[in-house]
Amino acid sequence: MSIENLTVASGAKFDVALGFEPLGVNASDVSALLGISQSHFFGLLRTGRFGPEARRLGRAKRYDRDEVLAWFRAGCPARARWQAMRGSAR
Repeated sequence: MSIENLTVASGAKFDVALGFEPLGVNASDVSALLGISQSHFFGLLRTGRFGPEARRLGRAKRYDRDEVLAWFRAGCPARARWQAMRGSAR
């Protein structure tokens, strides 16, 4: 499945052709982007194996879509390693 055709949990679509890509995605959208179940995603969070940290927007938690993709392309390092990698890249 390509990202151009992915429908996110909110019902919005990632539509590169129209220029719409959400900057922040929720846990359900992250798991869909990664092609894993939500329970697997929450397991990664709980055990510190998911690198990117969520940002709060009011009561909602959102993950930076670009950071999630960069984390995946970097080989899915654990949170501590990801933070060290990101710290040295900035």
